[in-house]
Amino acid sequence: MGTNNRLRRVLARLRSGKPFNMGVAGGSVSLGHGLHVDNEERGPENMHVQVFEYLNKKFPGKGAPAIEPETSLKAEGRNSFFNGAQGGVGGDYFSMCFKEHFPLDTDLLFVETGTWLHSQLFVQRPFELMLRGFLDLKSEPAVINLQGIALSFPQVVTGGNFQQPGVAQFYDVPSLSLNNALMPKILEKPSLIPEYFATGDEGGDTTVNGIDRRHIGLKGHTLFAEIVKAYFELQLCEMDRIEEEFGNEDIDKLYPLGHLPRLLATEKFHETKVTPRIDPFCQSMNSKKNQLATLHNDGWREWNWKDKPQHYLIADKPGSKVTFEIETALGVVQIFFLRSAVFKLGNAKCWVNDDVDQAHVLEGYWEEPFNIGRSVDLRTDLPPGKHKVHCELMAETADPAGGHEFRIISLMSI
Repeated sequence: MGTNNRLRRVLARLRSGKPFNMGVAGGSVSLGHGLHVDNEERGPENMHVQVFEYLNKKFPGKGAPAIEPETSLKAEGRNSFFNGAQGGVGGDYFSMCFKEHFPLDTDLLFVETGTWLHSQLFVQRPFELMLRGFLDLKSEPAVINLQGIALSFPQVVTGGNFQQPGVAQFYDVPSLSLNNALMPKILEKPSLIPEYFATGDEGGDTTVNGIDRRHIGLKGHTLFAEIVKAYFELQLCEMDRIEEEFGNEDIDKLYPLGHLPRLLATEKFHETKVTPRIDPFCQSMNSKKNQLATLHNDGWREWNWKDKPQHYLIADKPGSKVTFEIETALGVVQIFFLRSAVFKLGNAKCWVNDDVDQAHVLEGYWEEPFNIGRSVDLRTDLPPGKHKVHCELMAETADPAGGHEFRIISLMSI
C-alpha cells in the first residue's frame, strides 16, 4: 500500500482541527446508480457519503457540513463533500476535466474509474495523467484508488482492476479493492449476488434475473465504505505509534511528501527526460464552471438523459456544423464524444482552424459492449494561443442501422 504519507499528512491536518474538502472522480457506481433512492449521488446510502459522514463525525468542522456546495467552504471552517462522478466516462475525461467537478483545494480524492473497463481498452495512460493532475494540485491531496466489482464483462476481473493498481503503486497511491474482498465469496456462493448487487434494469443487457450485475446495491456500497473506514482507522493507529516514537515533529518530517516521478510509468525509460507539468483546460457539457460554448452553431442542440447528470451537444441532420474556440499552451487539443453499439450513433468530421486536410473522422458507433465517452487528439502540434475547432455531421455513418446522431461531451486542451 506504499508509504501512505499523503493520507497521513491529510489526517494530521484534520486532527489539528483544520476543515477539509472530499471529492470523487468516478462513474455510475460512484453516482449511486442502482441504490434506488431519491438522491443517489448525495444521499446517506452512497458509499462516498458514508465515508464523508464518518470523517466529519471524527473531525467535525466549525459549522454544519455541506454536501455539494457551490464552492469550497473551508474559509468558514466547514467540511464539504463534492461528488464529481460522471456516468459513462473514465480517466481520459477526468485527466483533462477534473477541475470542473470539485474545488482545487480538495484534500481527499477518491478515484473509481476502473470497474467497467476490460483489458482490451487502453486505460493506463489516461489513468496515469489523471493521477498526476490530482497529485500536482497545490492542496497536496491524498488520493485513494478504489477498485470496484462487476459481473457483467468479458473477464471476472475487469481491465481497470488489472491495470490501474500498478500505475497507482508507481505514484504511491493506495488501492482499496471491493473486488478482492467480495469476489472469492461470490465465486464460492453465487447466491450472494442479489445481496450485494442492485435490482432493476439500470444495467440494461447486463441485468440477469432482475439483478443489475454492473452496479452494486446498498449492501455493496456499505461494504465498500467500511473497507475505506477500516483503512483510515489503520492509518490513524499507525500515526499514533509513529508520533509516540518520534514526538510531535512537523508533518514534513514525520510524513515527507515525495516528488512526482519525472517520467511517466507508461513511457520508455530515459536518463534525463522530465515530464512537464500538465495544466489542462476543459469545456464540458457537464460543467457548471466552463460549459462547452459555441461560436457558431447550425443544427446542434443541448440534450441530456432525463433525471441523469449526463449532458451532450448533439446533432442528427447531416451537414450540421458547429464551431468552438479553445486556448492551448502545449499545442494539444482533444475532443471527447460518446461511443455506443446500440444508440445508432453516426460520424462527425472535426478539424482545427482552416486545416480541413487534417480533419479527423470520429465514429460514434463501435462494437464494444459499453456506452462510454472516448477522447481523440485533434491536434498535438498547434502554436500556443486561441484556436477554432470545427465539427460537421457527416452523411456517411459506421452504424449498421444507418444512425446519424452524434454526441459531443467536451473539448479539452493542454
